[in-house]
Amino acid sequence: MDLESLLTSLRACAGGSLVAVAAVFLHHCRSNRSALDTLLGQPHRHHERNQVCLAARLFFEALDSDEVDAEDLQSLTAEVELHGKSLPSALVASGFAHGLDLALGRLFLPWFRQLHPTLRLEAGEPFPVADPPLREVFGRLNSKPMRLEPPLDATERLRLIPAQPRWDVTLSFRATDAMATLSADSAIGFALPNAHPDGEELTWDAYERQGEALFFNVRPRAPEQQEGRIRKLIEEAARQGVALLLLPELCVTQELVEALGSWYRREAARRSLPLVVLGSAHASEAGLRRNRCTTLFPDGSRAEHDKAEPFVLEDGAGTERREDIHAERSLTVHFVGRWSLSTLVCKDFAGTSAVEALRHLGVRIVLVPAFSAKTQAFATNASALAVHAQALCAIANACDPDDAEQPASAILALPRKGPHGLYVRPRADVQPPALLVFRLGVSHSL
Repeated sequence: MDLESLLTSLRACAGGSLVAVAAVFLHHCRSNRSALDTLLGQPHRHHERNQVCLAARLFFEALDSDEVDAEDLQSLTAEVELHGKSLPSALVASGFAHGLDLALGRLFLPWFRQLHPTLRLEAGEPFPVADPPLREVFGRLNSKPMRLEPPLDATERLRLIPAQPRWDVTLSFRATDAMATLSADSAIGFALPNAHPDGEELTWDAYERQGEALFFNVRPRAPEQQEGRIRKLIEEAARQGVALLLLPELCVTQELVEALGSWYRREAARRSLPLVVLGSAHASEAGLRRNRCTTLFPDGSRAEHDKAEPFVLEDGAGTERREDIHAERSLTVHFVGRWSLSTLVCKDFAGTSAVEALRHLGVRIVLVPAFSAKTQAFATNASALAVHAQALCAIANACDPDDAEQPASAILALPRKGPHGLYVRPRADVQPPALLVFRLGVSHSL
């Protein structure tokens, strides 16, 4: 019955794409996950799966196309049926999925790119996984391939959205060339514009609504000076050849985002500028309040991410105030060159939910603007993603030098073997406004 179900699903792919065919195999694996897990725990079954994988790879290499016509599909179903007569269907589906990935997985990402500049994914839909040149950039990696074996219902370059996703996922292909030249010679920068953000250089509105203490509209006390500081930091980063520049949470306003965005587009049209994650700003749109992170791409495009987890602030009077923002759990994965990139904001990255989502999505660059007196959770989660997803994770944090928790101003985790995989720069060692620059191919401290 399981084999017949698999064959029926395959026959429905006539005239479709290889991605659709791969998704059929992966869904069959998902439906039979428990049985497949048991089978692959037996050495002889694992060997049988690998033999099917080899046969499938040879079959798909003969196609060399991302489309499957009726004749191809007939041959494929016959091949699957032949293996299914002597082997469990879940084992056959797994072997064919991996064989397809090995043969033509390079075509998955281009196929998604040609569909639309942005794709909103639903539960169970397939999505591509970026395959960047990790060894060329970072050298010896921190994880062995066995530790990073994809889930049972996934391959190296294609996975499925969970049946009950905890985060909404959008794929973006708007800035496909942004990280095309990222290499071991590239640098990442942390731009820290404020020495005393917690009340001295920044301010905010505190109020009550229906008995709840709230805060919103965090903003610089001197916005023109803040704009000037940030411009200088971006210009200095450009002079030092920085590829990615990250600013802290809530260091700008909506007005500053527009002013800096206009200036950036003009400058990027005439000279090389880094990709800039412009911290975040409290913003109001369609009656909803957001904590919005804006990313500026060198091609003039921009992207936004809205914070999902509100912060609770203890004010000078000892009152706990919740950040007055509308929260939705959504993630955008930007495919930039051979890399994938996502942004989160502060508390989004302090828990495990977003980290697990990023790991499943195979995101390779994670950038986080933060404003927190506690940064240990950031370092822990960044290290976990660097090890288990081979991701670069960077956090730029706004904090005061006299915070009792001794927070970090910058955290960088890399998928690099040995003691040079995690770098933390304590706030006490930084004199903002400051630009911290880290070259990816060099082992040193921030």
